[in-house]
Amino acid sequence: MSLEPDVALVAAGCGLFTFMPLERRIGIMKDLMRGMDLVTLVGQGHAMNKILVLLRREALRLTPPVAAEDLASLSNAMTELEHEVGRIAPSPSIFNDHVEAAIAALRRTYPSLDRWQGTP
Repeated sequence: MSLEPDVALVAAGCGLFTFMPLERRIGIMKDLMRGMDLVTLVGQGHAMNKILVLLRREALRLTPPVAAEDLASLSNAMTELEHEVGRIAPSPSIFNDHVEAAIAALRRTYPSLDRWQGTP
C-alpha cells in the first residue's frame, strides 16, 4: 500500500486509525484558531498548545526534498509560536499570524495537495 505524504494515518479513538488529508488536518487547526477569541485565557493557552502539537506532527511528517525557504519559514514560525505560548498573556492574533505562516510553509511542501482540493 502506498501512502501519499499529504494523507496521514490519524488515531480515531479505541486504537482505530483513519486516513486524513492535509487540508482536513489544517481545518482542525483553523477551527481552533477561530475559537481563540471565544474562550478564557486558560482556554486560549490550551488551544494554542493543541495547535503546536498538531504543527509539530506535520513538521515531523515532512520528507525531502523540502525547499530551504520553506524549512526556514516553518522553523521561524514554530520558534515564534513557542515564544508566544510561553508568555504570561499570549496574544491570540499574533499566535494566529504565526500559525498561518507555518501552514503556508507546510502547504508548499505538499505538491500533490491540489488533487485534494479538487483543482486540476
